[in-house]
Amino acid sequence: MHIPDGYLNGQTCWLTNLVSGGIILGALSKIKDIKDNQKIVYYSLMGALIFALQMLNFPIGNGASGHFLGGTLAYLVAGPWLGSLMISMVLAIQAFFFNDGGIFALGANILAMGIVGVWIPFFLKKAFPKLNKYLGVALASWVSVMAAAFTCSALLAISGAVALNQVLGAMLGAHAIIGVGEVFITFGAYVLFVENQALLKINLWAQQKSVLVSLVLTIIILAVCVSPFASSFPDGLEKILQI
Repeated sequence: MHIPDGYLNGQTCWLTNLVSGGIILGALSKIKDIKDNQKIVYYSLMGALIFALQMLNFPIGNGASGHFLGGTLAYLVAGPWLGSLMISMVLAIQAFFFNDGGIFALGANILAMGIVGVWIPFFLKKAFPKLNKYLGVALASWVSVMAAAFTCSALLAISGAVALNQVLGAMLGAHAIIGVGEVFITFGAYVLFVENQALLKINLWAQQKSVLVSLVLTIIILAVCVSPFASSFPDGLEKILQI
């Protein structure tokens, strides 16, 4: 869902960069509240895991692919503010070093995936506080993808790149399928790593280390063993923009 440069007009790029930049500054101010260095290590490794998972495109049919967004997982790991910062850092690295998403469109991509995609799960939790936690993870994961897809469509339409009635249905249709993949990936990561986050609150380094070592090994396996098998089809947004 990374918007390339050239599809958004200058006004939209500047506005989204300002909005996203302001929220990132707010998130940076929250870092000083983290007193546990081991928690910072945990957040960093989870950010690396999200980065690795985002690079693994999976086929969704019709010559297109999808990829993990990670907004719900980031929120579950670190809350909405630091979750937005986590996804924003992932998107910035992808834009500057991997040409995945435009540099001038970075603010727009952060707004769609790193802000809307992270804060929607937070608001869903507020709206349905008694919802079963596993059902909540699944619902938040799917809805966050759909909300990010809607935001991306709206930004493209506002810029005049494509009419909203032409892009919205296609984007939501493709990302409804991608959202199912998001649910499974988020649920697996949640069970393996986020529920174990409680261990980081216990002053037992042996237990904490087991979580961190598992994370490192998972990231290495994804990068070395799984990434070569990622789908080469364009992602949902790229496929739609080609039509």
